[in-house]
Amino acid sequence: MPGRKVEKISSGVTTLRGYPAIVQEQRMVGGEKGPIYLAKASIFAKSALVNISSVSSSQELARRYRELFVKAMEVEDTPIPR
Repeated sequence: MPGRKVEKISSGVTTLRGYPAIVQEQRMVGGEKGPIYLAKASIFAKSALVNISSVSSSQELARRYRELFVKAMEVEDTPIPR
């Protein structure tokens, strides 16, 4: 977004739903509307990389919705027919 600055709030590695993951939180500031928060999770689930992002004007709400998406996620790994 033009005129906005992106600040890293936190980042780290963890386990989500039994899979290794990278979690990040960022804040975008500047412009007319005030800060916008991004809560992201990159989950290494079996043979797939799943990226989940949540954006809100509230840091807590962005984090909560990211966690709700992670909890709702179902991983079904089926072999590719050869």
